[in-house]
Amino acid sequence: MTRLITMAAVLLFAAPAAAEGQLLEAQKQLNAESARAAQAEEYDKAALLLRSSLELGELNITWLNLGRVLFKGGRCLEARDAYKKALTAPEAPNPPPVVVQRTAAEFLAELSTACPGTLALECPLSYEVYIDGEPAQCGAKAELPAGPHTVRARHEGWEVTRTVDVTGVELTTLSVDVRTGALVPEPEPFRPPEPVPAASPNYLGWSLVGAGTILLATGGLYRWSYQDDIDEIRAISRTDGGSRARYDDLTRRIESGDAVVVTAFALGLALAATGVGVIWFRGPPEAGIQVRVVPTGVFVSY
Repeated sequence: MTRLITMAAVLLFAAPAAAEGQLLEAQKQLNAESARAAQAEEYDKAALLLRSSLELGELNITWLNLGRVLFKGGRCLEARDAYKKALTAPEAPNPPPVVVQRTAAEFLAELSTACPGTLALECPLSYEVYIDGEPAQCGAKAELPAGPHTVRARHEGWEVTRTVDVTGVELTTLSVDVRTGALVPEPEPFRPPEPVPAASPNYLGWSLVGAGTILLATGGLYRWSYQDDIDEIRAISRTDGGSRARYDDLTRRIESGDAVVVTAFALGLALAATGVGVIWFRGPPEAGIQVRVVPTGVFVSY
């Protein structure tokens, strides 16, 4: 921007009388306003003022300054056209024409790296195409920053990767043929994990059978725990007065234990029988498993 303002100042305020005679007063005013707008980074306003000046009369330095404010405003294609016209427009004596020519050439070269360019892909629409990892489409044009870019195409197991240099404000065309690449295996399609099956309709039945079996086993173990008392009471004579108290104590303990065992057996059998009923009524038993209620409990066979 400093370069632009310097040239404008040279033209407007330091030009010799002959050069001043080539500028109308309106042009001088427009050029001065454009320089102030450019300094304030009001590039669209500066460009509009310079275009108005050019309508009154063309000069190479005016076209050069117009190209610069257009470039600063992000309008690269318009800036390129303005720079090219600076090379052929009527020459102002100051700055010297050779300076304007050299500067315009430098600014034109700068566009090729500082401005985005366009990449056109020539390939069948059925190709799966990516530019720098982003999805793209054959036959379409993509605006990209100047510089190298990676193009990857894939179709029917074939894949090719190409690197292309995009030039700013230019159209770059790339022909893509996957058959020039390598045959790669297709990626495995995504398969969601198998859903966890809902609880089997026999879940409740088996739970009841299990609970009943536990109660039956508990009752049997408890019954075994006071077997010694039963054996002892059988050895005691009812007429032995010295052992009467012991006999009565053992009797109470055995009767109490039998009550617990009977209750456990009754509840266990009831739960097991209910579970078996649920299994049979809510669904057939699993293959290879048989359940039978026997006098001593529940019998499960595989």
